[in-house]
Amino acid sequence: MCMRLSLALKQPKIMSLISNLQGFIDTYKHKSSDTKSVNMQLLCLVQVAVPIVSGVAFVILFVNDNEDLKAVFHSHFSFGSKSNKCTEIIANIFNIYYVFYLYITPSLCMTLLFFMYETYQSSFKRMLIETCHLLSTDLSFKNLSDATQMILRSTKIHKEIENVFSLCTFLSYILVFVNFLHVVTLNVSEVICPYIKFRIMSSAVIFLWTISNFVRLTLIGTKIIDVCDTWKLLQKTIVKACTQAEDKSIDKLTHLLLFLEVTRIDLAFTGWSMFRLDRRLLLTMSEAIISFSVLIVTL
Repeated sequence: MCMRLSLALKQPKIMSLISNLQGFIDTYKHKSSDTKSVNMQLLCLVQVAVPIVSGVAFVILFVNDNEDLKAVFHSHFSFGSKSNKCTEIIANIFNIYYVFYLYITPSLCMTLLFFMYETYQSSFKRMLIETCHLLSTDLSFKNLSDATQMILRSTKIHKEIENVFSLCTFLSYILVFVNFLHVVTLNVSEVICPYIKFRIMSSAVIFLWTISNFVRLTLIGTKIIDVCDTWKLLQKTIVKACTQAEDKSIDKLTHLLLFLEVTRIDLAFTGWSMFRLDRRLLLTMSEAIISFSVLIVTL
């Protein structure tokens, strides 16, 4: 709920950011962009369809074979002497609502983050490669000035993305541990009944779904760090091309040094400035989950 609320409160900023990002994409659009758009549409469809189908199938198979669990649904929804068919229908309706609330809406929030991060980093990388090619062939003052403006524009868009989505990224990180603790709490319960088993299975699936989305988000967010490392190598290529040029001059070398100083970039997507999305975060999170598990088991 907090993730959805954080995005809902920033809806005008999100629309403005999408508009700015679209202009940036159009400038550095490449052939695979249409394919990525189709892939994103398929991802949204999967995020909606798979939880609903899986949830309904789970209720049909699990509830129908368990009389005690049917009794739990009867206790929550009174049908008098109506047939078990009503219980099955209500169980499915309840499950679809449950799936929408705990699976689909958070997953769609994460899909928005996937799209924004992936789109920005791919366009940013394309822009840096084109900049390197341009300056390697013609190191004029105009090209240096245009390249500087392009890089400054891209860093400004990165700052906008951070301002809008960093809180949502942080909440998605917290959600992983909340779902993990929920699973652990149910497992250490002294009362084990069919309804508790049902909740344990549901919570475990939610936890796995949540952590898989966050792992994917982290891997996508890590790409921007790789792009910054690539830019450092491209800068060396530009310097090498400049030193080998026949018409090099003191002014060109001075302008190039100023360009390299101004365009130093160290970008990363963060979770509300609490952490950076990089591969080390996955290791830290795994260590924390394992430590919590061992601690609770030994209590």
